[in-house]
Amino acid sequence: MSPQGTGKTATRIARLLQDINQPVLLTLRKGVLPGPFKGAKFDGHYPSTFENVFTIDLNIDPIYLVAPAGSSEVFPPMKPFIDLAVKKDVNRFVLLSALTDEKSHNTDHILTGSELLSYDDVSVLLSSDVLRRKITHTRITSESLKTRYPDFGIDDGYVGLSALVFEDLNANSVEEK
Repeated sequence: MSPQGTGKTATRIARLLQDINQPVLLTLRKGVLPGPFKGAKFDGHYPSTFENVFTIDLNIDPIYLVAPAGSSEVFPPMKPFIDLAVKKDVNRFVLLSALTDEKSHNTDHILTGSELLSYDDVSVLLSSDVLRRKITHTRITSESLKTRYPDFGIDDGYVGLSALVFEDLNANSVEEK
């Protein structure tokens, strides 16, 4: 289920889920529901619309959350819906998130410490010591980007440019490998 489910990310995720035969329920404030999905009227600012979701499908889990537009505070407007969903036995939520600072950092943050750890190293540490469940890191190649991006509706010109940038970044990395 996806509150505000007719936006760019929710629609794409819904199509991917549909492709693997997972049930999808989209929500919308206004407008037209993209076929062939089931949907419910929902507005994150109006609690009177929250119950609509659960009248259409009582077995909703997980829920993909997108913060309501026009709010600088993400959690307060979403909390009443989350509380209702928990009462309806929803056990998992996925939140689309982005920068929360007022000013963009415009940089990649490099974390330092006593050890130089790769993503593979971190996934092993998280798996064993922290989360006690299997975490895997999958290396992305420029070829896999070229294959995957069109599936997300990204145009060929951008796909090629992204792959070139990706290859250049990997070839000229200053980090130890």
